[in-house]
Order: sequence, then C-alpha cells, then structure tokens
Amino acid sequence: MSKYVKISSAWKSIDNAYVKVSTAWKSVDTIYVKVGSAWKIVWNNVVYTLTGDNINVTDGASPYNTRSGIRVNADGTLDKAFSVNGDLLAYTQIDSATDWVIPNGAASADHDVRITAVTHNGHAGWNASASEEDAWIDLGSDRLWDIQSSAEETINTDFTLEIRDASAATVASTAFNVQITNIT
Repeated sequence: MSKYVKISSAWKSIDNAYVKVSTAWKSVDTIYVKVGSAWKIVWNNVVYTLTGDNINVTDGASPYNTRSGIRVNADGTLDKAFSVNGDLLAYTQIDSATDWVIPNGAASADHDVRITAVTHNGHAGWNASASEEDAWIDLGSDRLWDIQSSAEETINTDFTLEIRDASAATVASTAFNVQITNIT
C-alpha cells in the first residue's frame, strides 16, 4: 500500500512510519484512525510475497509410500511437505525471506489461500487428505496439498498458489511444482 504525507502543498511518498518513544524512534507496523466508534487500518507495513519452488522427493527403497506437497501455514510461513517410506509428513520452511506475509505476525484468518491452474501428470490427483482446490480457503489454520505414490514411477503436479487479503484482493501469486520419483 502506498504511503503519502502532505508537506506544504505537495504530497510526498514515504517508505516507513516511525513514532518517538521516550528518546528512541520506533518503526510502526500499522496506523489506525478512529471512524465513529470503530478503529480502521489506514496503513500497514506488511509485505506479501511468494517465490515459486520445485518440491521434489526421491525414494529408492521399496515398498514405496512417498508423499510430497506444500503447506501454507496460518502463522505466515510456507513449508515443503515430504515423507519417504511412511505416512508421517515432515515439513521444512521454504524460505523465511519469501513467507507469504512479512512480518509473520500480520498473518490472520482474514487471509485466504487457493490452488488453481492444477495439472496432474502421471497420477489421479491430490492425496485424499489435501485441502480443496479452485476455492478460496481461510488461513485460520494450516492448509496442505500433497500427492502420494506407492509404485516405481515419477509423478508431478503443477499449480498456482494465490493469497488474498481481507479486502478480497489477490496480494501474491506464483507457480509451484510438486514431484515424486520412486526408483529402485
């Protein structure tokens, strides 16, 4: 969101807002104004960002039961999800510099996520426990989309991940690929 301040008769763009607390200047994350009896956000220093990634899992041991996917977390972070030889998924953060919202404290159930433009290659689709696709889902809790393979094969899914804010404006969007390769 652009921020401006009027100096004399000209509007000037500002990069950040500060407030003086005692003798130190502190950065401000959100500015509110009271309208009637309600406080409204007029500016916030929140950045929405996503960097696409390839999430690849390779398993060389039989019997195969391999899963790979993406988890969008309610806390503002984004994880790769994977397992090898078992149903227990492990999660690793993709990149703290490209979490879906920075600072993570700005994450809330007022944000929604959806997976669109899905192409499944070599398999029927998302794992049965995956979140719904092509529908906006609130981020009041973590959301997972994953694929599973139990055969010697390579399967993958391409998709677009989108985040929107409380105003229903899409604030971030990027392409991802999830792949599993089971080999002997």
